[in-house]
Amino acid sequence: MDAIKISNNTVGNRSEKNDSIYYVYGYVINQNPIEALEPKITITTYYSNGAIFAVNDTPYMEPKNLPANDKSYFYARFEDPDKKIATFEVKVLSAKGEY
Repeated sequence: MDAIKISNNTVGNRSEKNDSIYYVYGYVINQNPIEALEPKITITTYYSNGAIFAVNDTPYMEPKNLPANDKSYFYARFEDPDKKIATFEVKVLSAKGEY
């Protein structure tokens, strides 16, 4: 699991077409020499006071399995009409590997 990381250039921002929608997107990087199967990540958004706004534990990811020594793109969408999301956090929860 230590070799599966979230890219440092992960971004959270509002949609250009509809600023009541907040997106978090970036890459999950697999630094293992084998494919990581069924990776699970979670994206948590927070209010400015640190309280949880919303959690997405099924973000879109392509490819769904993490290729060996490669990356997968992910994104999640959050409805935020009052523009309350201040920060976010992305965590890798689990992944399987087979030789």
